[in-house]
Amino acid sequence: MENNYYYEFNENGNYCYKNSSVLVNKFNIRDEKKLAEIEREITSLKHALFLSFPIPDELNFEYLKSIHKFLFGNIYEWAG
Repeated sequence: MENNYYYEFNENGNYCYKNSSVLVNKFNIRDEKKLAEIEREITSLKHALFLSFPIPDELNFEYLKSIHKFLFGNIYEWAG
């Protein structure tokens, strides 16, 4: 399966490793395919767990950020 994700290199190095399109991650994985595999495994499990929580009556930006942090927080410092 080809990876259709592409994150543009950020010269400040805030999101990607220098001279790379791989997102900086807590595992220090610099291989795009390996990171995608780990991300898929972790977020699949987190998504299944998330489905057991009730959705609040009011959806807002803070709630969406909390979902992002819940799904990706084990992988990326900047999640959420």
